[in-house]
Amino acid sequence: MRVASWLLSLSLTFAAALPASAADWHLRFDGIGPVHVGMDFAHANAALGGVLRATPAALRPTASCDQLPVVDHPGVALMFVDDVLERIDVFQPGVASGAGVTVGAPVSAVAAAYPDLAREANAYDDREQYLTVLAPARTGSASLAMRFETHQGLVGLMTAGHLKAVRYIEGCL
Repeated sequence: MRVASWLLSLSLTFAAALPASAADWHLRFDGIGPVHVGMDFAHANAALGGVLRATPAALRPTASCDQLPVVDHPGVALMFVDDVLERIDVFQPGVASGAGVTVGAPVSAVAAAYPDLAREANAYDDREQYLTVLAPARTGSASLAMRFETHQGLVGLMTAGHLKAVRYIEGCL
């Protein structure tokens, strides 16, 4: 009985440490793949199979903030603030939001998928916008949001996580 229990525990631990398949990698208000906003670095790294490499604090633009690419998922980066996952960025096609929007999609696709979005002028280019959607209240995640940054009428960047971090224009700067 002990061996069976140990094997079950080992298999569950191993399964939890395996990276999610590409099909499971869609951007959610609360995360992407096996990682969730609010996870500490060690747990997020374990969930991804140990592929994250933290930037030494002395080399970061801000000592408490680190943005890391996700190996095997080009165009995806995770932002950790004080060692806690606060934000996920998707900056290349290949990963869709839960509603099917991808980098490169027209702004009309964002509006159709997220009718309650708020439009804000881009801080650097009046022709572009930030399209921000708050997580539905029923999720109990009122502080979570998703933001789509436009570039020439198309989605150029998708960001999800805590609203405060999603609104950072310069990332960790």
